[in-house]
Order: sequence, then structure tokens, then C-alpha cells
Amino acid sequence: MAIQLETVIEAPIEQVFDVASNYRYTEKMNHIEDVEIITDGPVGLNTGIKETRNIRGFKVENILKVTEFEPNKRFTIESQQHQLFLTYTYLFSEVEKGTKVEFIGKLKPSGIKNKLYKPLITKMIKKEDGEQLEVMKQYIEEQHQ
Repeated sequence: MAIQLETVIEAPIEQVFDVASNYRYTEKMNHIEDVEIITDGPVGLNTGIKETRNIRGFKVENILKVTEFEPNKRFTIESQQHQLFLTYTYLFSEVEKGTKVEFIGKLKPSGIKNKLYKPLITKMIKKEDGEQLEVMKQYIEEQHQ
């Protein structure tokens, strides 16, 4: 499974990268209840992030790890839970009207049960995370004005 999304945000690349990599916009996402940086220092390579989501009425906690971090260019987070391996990569580039953000999400299930349910899991993830760039865009552009 791969989700590929992109948007242009009318704000400087430094601001967009900071908001995205520090997950400031997630307060506007209905299914994400909390995001907490669990390692010391600023977000960077190997930063740990604890995320709490509401998935169909159940609170689900997950630990994310930053596995790639190039300021104002890209960052990647990875997580593993119940034999599901998720990789989310965010790419940033300056364009005429602001900052272009590309999002690539990959799901790799392991185990027979997860492989059988892959289409359903993919649909759920696309529904939950498919709107994140638009939420990020709205959040940043409101802050930037």
C-alpha cells in the first residue's frame, strides 16, 4: 500500500517544516488525541514520538521514530504495531507560491491475518491520514496570516 499526496502551502519552507516535523497541526485532526515528543531535545534523527489515536472509539497508542531528518527538505517516521510496519515520508520544496509538501505513506503487513486484512487496513489508514496535508495547510495558512 502506498498513499501519495501533495499540496502547496502559502508559507515559508522553514515554518512549514517546523509545524510538520513537530506535529503542531495534529490538534486539528479529529482522530489524533495527543502527540508527545518522548525524547530529549528538538525533533531530529531518532526522535521518539508517542501518538494517541481514537480508532473507532478505541484509544490506540503508538510509538513513532524519526528515521530520516534533513531540515527543510525531508523527514521520515516509522512505526511498528501488531506486525504492521508504517513508513511516512514528507518532502519539502520551495515553489513560487510557498512550500510544496509531498507525503508518501507505505504499509507493510506481516503475518497471515494482517496480510488478509491489508485492503481493509489500507482503507482505514487512507481515511484517517489522507486528509493530513489539507489539515496542515489550513493550520499553517491560518497561523501565517
